[in-house]
Amino acid sequence: MQERLHEPIDVAAVCGQGMLTPRHFRWQGTSYRVEAINQRWSGKNGGIVVYYFAVSAAGQAFKLAFHSKDLT
Repeated sequence: MQERLHEPIDVAAVCGQGMLTPRHFRWQGTSYRVEAINQRWSGKNGGIVVYYFAVSAAGQAFKLAFHSKDLT
């Protein structure tokens, strides 16, 4: 089952070697450690580059999006 939420979350990420890598995120009061990045890609939304990450955390799958213009 997939559920689209489009909710802002807090993310701790590492920048290095030309890549952004999420490590932890907080969603609905719960902190999650990113166990694996299963896929990463980017696209444009109205001319703004958006970076996407399909991650595994706490035995669940999540898709995170990072909007480069406003850093959200």
